[in-house]
Amino acid sequence: MTEDDEWVQSEYCKIYVEMSQGAIKSIGEFEQVLNRKYFYKIHFFKINPSASEEDFIKWKKHQSIGDWESDIWIMSDDEFLFFWPWQAFMITEFMEMEDE
Repeated sequence: MTEDDEWVQSEYCKIYVEMSQGAIKSIGEFEQVLNRKYFYKIHFFKINPSASEEDFIKWKKHQSIGDWESDIWIMSDDEFLFFWPWQAFMITEFMEMEDE
């Protein structure tokens, strides 16, 4: 980001700040279910059919060392959706439930 660039809060971040601690905790609990290596690769390529093996390795590395609750503050919507698709889905679901 250059001096001229202005930080723009992503839509996921805007929803996140409105979420209750219970809703955020449920995303963390869901992550525990997803923490299966075979699950990652199968679903990564279903979500990203044009991705390369290199993309998968980059994604997998970020999954192992990254933290979605930190990334949500600094990533664009597209980046967050790429690196944290299930968390993004759950945040979107939360928003839709709140709208009902």
